[in-house]
Amino acid sequence: MNDSLVRGGAGGGTDGGRRREEGGRDPNCDGCKSHAVRWTAASRKALSDALDSKAVKRRLELPPHRYLTARASTTGLDTYFQGASWISRLLRPTGANLGLGALCASAQTAWTNKDRTRAVIEQYKHGAAIMEVYYINGTEMS
Repeated sequence: MNDSLVRGGAGGGTDGGRRREEGGRDPNCDGCKSHAVRWTAASRKALSDALDSKAVKRRLELPPHRYLTARASTTGLDTYFQGASWISRLLRPTGANLGLGALCASAQTAWTNKDRTRAVIEQYKHGAAIMEVYYINGTEMS
């Protein structure tokens, strides 16, 4: 199973027009406070559907996850990203109700050309690259 999906943030700290609080928590996701949905057959199906670019009814159906945010002000991340093998496993689903913001133009071009590393670097250089992490080394986030 893939580790993450990419949430493009067109500007620092925003996600699809929604402001993120410090620490990357999505204030529009009640479940992020004390994620009511756990890893169940239903939440795994919701995630599977999302990763297959199928619409999900509500983001609250998704299992527990964390946000990884990289900002252009962080020195050396572009070098790190160039050697990060996990980037090749990123997905960017197109299903409805996921709240994915648009990537900047250069990141979108790289993503379209299947250059995941360049897409993350370009988005990061644009202001922010925000990723939702559901698995680490195949282990479900809790």
